[in-house]
Amino acid sequence: MRETVRKILRLNTPEDNRKLVLLVFINIGSSIVGLAGIASVMPFVALVSHPDSIFKKWYLSTVYYYLDFQSTHDFIIFMGIALFLVFVISNLVLAFSMWYNIGFTRQVSYNLSRSLLSYYLTQKYEFFLRRNSSDLVKNIFSEVGQVTNHIIKPWIELIAKGLLSVCIVIFLIIVSPGAAFLAVLLMGGLYAIIYLFIRRRVTKAGVKRVRTNKNRFSAANEVFGGIKDVKLLGKEQIYNDRFSKAAYKYESTLATVQVLSHLPRYFLEIVAFGGIILLVLALFIISGNIENILPLIALYTFAGYRLMPSLEAVFKSLTSMRGSDASLDLLYREIEEYRIQDNSSFSHNDNSRISFNDKVELNNIVFYYKGLDKAIINNVSLDIKANTTIGFVGHTGCGKTTTVDIILGLLKARSGDLLVDGIAITEDNLRGWQNQLGYVPQQIYLADDTITSNIAFGVPEKDIDIDAVKQAADIANIKTFIEEELPEKYNTVVGERGVRLSGGQKQRIGIARALYHDPSVLVFDEATSALDNITEAAVMEAIDNIMGTKTIIMIAHRISTVRKCDVIYYMDKGNIVAHGTYEELVNTCEEFRRVAGE
Repeated sequence: MRETVRKILRLNTPEDNRKLVLLVFINIGSSIVGLAGIASVMPFVALVSHPDSIFKKWYLSTVYYYLDFQSTHDFIIFMGIALFLVFVISNLVLAFSMWYNIGFTRQVSYNLSRSLLSYYLTQKYEFFLRRNSSDLVKNIFSEVGQVTNHIIKPWIELIAKGLLSVCIVIFLIIVSPGAAFLAVLLMGGLYAIIYLFIRRRVTKAGVKRVRTNKNRFSAANEVFGGIKDVKLLGKEQIYNDRFSKAAYKYESTLATVQVLSHLPRYFLEIVAFGGIILLVLALFIISGNIENILPLIALYTFAGYRLMPSLEAVFKSLTSMRGSDASLDLLYREIEEYRIQDNSSFSHNDNSRISFNDKVELNNIVFYYKGLDKAIINNVSLDIKANTTIGFVGHTGCGKTTTVDIILGLLKARSGDLLVDGIAITEDNLRGWQNQLGYVPQQIYLADDTITSNIAFGVPEKDIDIDAVKQAADIANIKTFIEEELPEKYNTVVGERGVRLSGGQKQRIGIARALYHDPSVLVFDEATSALDNITEAAVMEAIDNIMGTKTIIMIAHRISTVRKCDVIYYMDKGNIVAHGTYEELVNTCEEFRRVAGE
């Protein structure tokens, strides 16, 4: 428990921890007010059953004479109304406590999910190459929800109900020590025995829940991400079965934890209310007069009514927290790693650009992924002149994409330098270099939004420059299609992932997106490899419109795509084997000539 509390406090923001202190005091106050409601029952019942007790009890007689009552009848009515008001105030305070508890819980959930997303977004590009996107989404939504609803919320419930239970028990001990001690020993002992019996099972179920939750998110993400292939290959049943298996195990583990947390209630209700009946019989046998024990019976009945739900809530909280320890550990590891590193920050407001008028240089670049000894890029050096068109070709896995990712600043070389106009690109000026870049991937991601929003990707709607959107669309050779064939022109919604557009249309919108901010360098990462020849010709026409006015870097499988490049780099096994114009490589490089089919 101590370790759980430490992790919760560590995950919380300083403001949340301050609110948590206030929450504890609010719960203490609500417990005292709740106890006042219980404590007032016994005197009132005694007053109703024995009106003459007004003059025997000093506190009743003091009120009676101070308020100048003339009859016991009026005084009993007054005390009944006062008791009712005590209950109203008590429940209003408890309702306020509940409202504050829930508000605090949701605020913590917001802060946790926001912190986790911030951690992921500030990681280097290489981080996303190692991690599964469905796993990251699962952590942000599902695991944060699990920690919030099944650890932080129960912990707050544990504080509130635990304090109320302690106050009730102390009061019962003061009123009737023997009976109260027996009741606490019986119920508390049973809860402790049951908890000790089930806690290991709950912990194992929690670990299994995290694993199966990851599997079901992965299955759902894969089936929707590749829905076209799934439908084409008729693999619906396979993916449905895969998801169903993981989802069934996930729900089964949740059911196990919930059943184990609720089950003791039914046994303890038998013990508690059966005990009250036995207590009534024992007191009746001892006193022989039901009127004498009626106030005490009323007190224990009402106290049991308040105490049993509180004890049940305490037990459920402990069980729930135990079953979600694995989720808390997961979030703690993720966010704690972020706090330890704390070496990245958002830079979306930095619109500065470094100067690029001469050339981009790679000097003796070596790159390998963490955990792998084999270099993917091995001592690569090259120059890219401003306003020229460069092509990278080679077999799959030769290192051309990795080389371009280093130029883009997405990957950092293990050794060697990236220079722009003789200036080394470092963490300090990386954003200024990336603001000079436009990128067109093979698969264009289109949001389920308008053409305008997809071209001005990531720009708030109020800040979109519609003239820049139209200019980019014109250069990308997509303006005529948008303005003459789309019903809402630039306000046409493209559908999820651009399902209402052809491959060539999506690719040209991708080019327009890359051009929106008027970059100096455009990178085409196999941007035409998935297109047919006619569509590729249309896209290449858009690229031809840009040649000579911007620096263009192209990665291609098809040699025809890079035929017009000023310089082509032929790569193999992480090395530049040859470079030159198309004609020069055909004449000097046998392997390139074979690939080109010349």
